[in-house]
Amino acid sequence: MILILWFKSNVFVEYASFLPKKMRERMLVDKFKTVTDYEFTDFLLKEKGGNFFIRLICCPLCLGFWLSAALTSNFCAAYIVSLLTFFVFEKASE
Repeated sequence: MILILWFKSNVFVEYASFLPKKMRERMLVDKFKTVTDYEFTDFLLKEKGGNFFIRLICCPLCLGFWLSAALTSNFCAAYIVSLLTFFVFEKASE
């Protein structure tokens, strides 16, 4: 579910509007709102693509792996289920 929210919606950008202006500027949210041609993850890669952490959170496989490792005790099952759910949702939404 986290992968779907992060990669297939603008939920982060919408909720970030409640943050203080300096924090939004640091996260590039205000700058992203002026550019509508990209998803937020694509925008982050374009703006800060040299940063390892940015590349990590913009890759569904990488982000799913580390979230599963950090948040669950049954890592393998959680990783497989999260990826299957994400890619089935992605295919269904095309």
